Amino acid sequence: MTTLQDATKTPPPNQVWRHQDAAMQASGVDACPAGWPRPRVHGPPLPWITPVLDGVVYWTQLHGGRLLRCQQDHLCQVCGERLPERMLVLADLDGELVTDAGMHRRRALLSLTVCEGVSPRLLLAEVTPADLRHKGWPSPDPLADRWLRWGLTPHAVAGAARVGTAEADRLLTLSAHRRSLGPGQNEQETE
Repeated sequence: MTTLQDATKTPPPNQVWRHQDAAMQASGVDACPAGWPRPRVHGPPLPWITPVLDGVVYWTQLHGGRLLRCQQDHLCQVCGERLPERMLVLADLDGELVTDAGMHRRRALLSLTVCEGVSPRLLLAEVTPADLRHKGWPSPDPLADRWLRWGLTPHAVAGAARVGTAEADRLLTLSAHRRSLGPGQNEQETE
């Protein structure tokens, strides 16, 4: 089983995920199914939006269909499961999201731990869908049939923390991700 990308066999970058979906349809086996814990293929745990085809992980690419589902159905980009109303996102210093979808707290912690591209030049923010923008405007409802580039509202950028700081660590703690279940009930972790 090969893990290096062979240029003679590799589909064009924007087609890898479509080939993955076709292989999944033919075999009935999802190489990177939704859920937690995340599967591994010769390395760190795989985000749900990372294409995997024939045992090869395409780390620098996104599964466009799954990213669209994350945006439309409010799913976590790392595990593919439903997000709570408040989620974590990674953005650049201008407030543009790195991968245009949210994450659970524990999944964001995994991303910050294993992803090579995550650096202190990025922001970690806890947001709701109302804090997301597309070209400066609120995201359309319903969302388009293609994934959208997302950015944060100025308020969300101002409240974001630089990756690697104590403030970012605070966002990753359980206390930042609790929600009330209703009158008289205790708070519960929403991950």
